[in-house]
Amino acid sequence: MEPGGLNGQDEIVGRWRDLSGRFHGFLFSGGHTTSIDGRIENLDGFEIQSLDRVNDDGVIVGTALQGVKLHGVMLVPTDGPARRQP
Repeated sequence: MEPGGLNGQDEIVGRWRDLSGRFHGFLFSGGHTTSIDGRIENLDGFEIQSLDRVNDDGVIVGTALQGVKLHGVMLVPTDGPARRQP
């Protein structure tokens, strides 16, 4: 596991490599580590490669492959604990 970013809520994002050598993004939150792959709807052929930063609102940026092209991605939470309100 390689950490990429930490926010003020003590959430950590990063990447991990499976036995076949493929990278996946992870989120560590509330004492639990979760592979992010199965938690995202409508990936449309994108494969999350790395999660690099997370802000205090839980918005995550990282990279994903679509075929052979690498793209920047932004993941915005739609469920889970309430975030800080302005």
